[in-house]
Amino acid sequence: MQGANIPATDDSERILYERGIVNVPDFIANAGGVICAAVEYRGESEAFAFEQIAAKIAQNTREVLARSREEKITPREAAVRLALGRVKMAMRYRRHG
Repeated sequence: MQGANIPATDDSERILYERGIVNVPDFIANAGGVICAAVEYRGESEAFAFEQIAAKIAQNTREVLARSREEKITPREAAVRLALGRVKMAMRYRRHG
């Protein structure tokens, strides 16, 4: 996994992928702060925040790595596609919600 705010370059990610080394993109692995902020905004407990962080990062990591394997693309490409799909869904929801 990559360090917070210190992502690997596109070239280094491609090299890792080509060598079969699993690499989870920074914006997936380090999403805990954003998740925690959303939980705090709703007034939930610290324990609930940690549960949500663990669950959401684990689920997103599984989805990204599965898509990467299935589509034969780097984990970052898979993560970007996942994120774009979610943004598009949210935009449709807001338009029709």
